[in-house]
Amino acid sequence: MASGLTDEHLSILLTVHHSLEHGTGAAGATLALARQLEDRGHRVEVLGFDGLAHRRGATLDAIAFPHLVARILRRHLDRGGVDVIDASSGDVAYVSTSRVRAASSAVFTRSHGLEHLASERRRAGARAGELDLRRRYSLYHGGLRLREVARSFAVADGALLVNDAERRFAEHRLGIGSERLWRTSPVLDDTLARLRRDPTRDVLVLGAASWRKGGDVAIRVLESLLRADASTTVSWHGLQDPAEIAGALADDLRDRADLAGPYARAALPELLASHRVLLFASRSEGLPVTLLEALRAGIAIVGADVPGVRDLLGDGAGTLVPDGHVAGMAGATRVLLADERARAACEARGAEVAAAHEPAVVVDALLDAYRTVLEVKRAAQ
Repeated sequence: MASGLTDEHLSILLTVHHSLEHGTGAAGATLALARQLEDRGHRVEVLGFDGLAHRRGATLDAIAFPHLVARILRRHLDRGGVDVIDASSGDVAYVSTSRVRAASSAVFTRSHGLEHLASERRRAGARAGELDLRRRYSLYHGGLRLREVARSFAVADGALLVNDAERRFAEHRLGIGSERLWRTSPVLDDTLARLRRDPTRDVLVLGAASWRKGGDVAIRVLESLLRADASTTVSWHGLQDPAEIAGALADDLRDRADLAGPYARAALPELLASHRVLLFASRSEGLPVTLLEALRAGIAIVGADVPGVRDLLGDGAGTLVPDGHVAGMAGATRVLLADERARAACEARGAEVAAAHEPAVVVDALLDAYRTVLEVKRAAQ
């Protein structure tokens, strides 16, 4: 640790490539991080799409945002008014390397789920016929955006990555030296209640039914479970259109499926406490907040064996099944439902994993990274 800076209160600018909304993915984790840092006496500013002078829709806002960040960062870097800039991937793309290296500020680029890995999985899905990619995908999400992300990591003093696959990609494909790589984790909202487990239903799915989240896989797994055992009950909360999923289930199965739209953050602890198994079929993740919250709540999990999910569940905190393998996911879920001891073992290991990702642990490691880079840069001034 950079011992000379341990007690210094830092001025920190966080940027996130989203609108600032509490409890929502990358934006929620960024705001939770800001609160944790402020609670320790640091001065924090958070910049998201809300800082744009004009909002023009998600894609145009995403294109415009790195240019806004560049204008603000150039001013901060030249004047030295900020100690740490912690910017989400792509946001530092239009700041020069020479300006970053000459500044006394420590500049980090942070992954919330590396876009290159997500793009590779999406293109593989298109080749397999799982989805159709629009021609314009190659223009922005599969083109310009990937170049911005690569440039942003190359320019920064340090890279903050959330899983092993990202670290390997950054080192071997983006050419970032291992001395510039740090592992981190999303910061959870520490205000959620932790309820005593009292499961009255069997299987829970949370979130949208999109291709990336494995919605097509999850519905087939649920149907298999309902067909195999007439006593099984399933729930899916967070759907944009519950009627669409209901329509995909046979009439004789629908009454055992509790299908609901978006849920309030305050409802999450009770949802997790009232089910025996969480099914997580997502095809592409960074380090999913949903799983971190589920591990903390003590529910057994069946997840797709993909980066991020593997990092959390791969050592006994859950059961991993090959990506998209419906029969495997259904079988693994049935095993956990039938075996209380197996569920308890997952829950116990899950509690250990969750403890390693508690906000205080994550922020301690992050401040260590900040101070390490700051000490090096200040010594070179």
